[in-house]
Amino acid sequence: MTAYKRPELLFEDLERLRAIAREYPFQIVLAGKAQPRDEEGKPRNEALHGHARALTGAIPVTYLPDYDMSLAQLLTSGSDIWLNTPLPPLEASVRAA
Repeated sequence: MTAYKRPELLFEDLERLRAIAREYPFQIVLAGKAQPRDEEGKPRNEALHGHARALTGAIPVTYLPDYDMSLAQLLTSGSDIWLNTPLPPLEASVRAA
């Protein structure tokens, strides 16, 4: 949960999220981990958990710790929508030839 991945963007307007969920129910599944020396990532994880608690009863939010490539494959294959919000060009990506 490094700063350049910007996971908090989804939670910038909790009331709007609640309004969307009233009309189109959805759930949020987050996955990630802060690297041991990433002092910015640890509080970011805590903030995400706080947002999840704030949405209790309106939107189910699940956080999956210890994110790795195996978990990524399961999540991407089972998701209707995959939201990825990194700052370019800091995220590795595959470019089609």
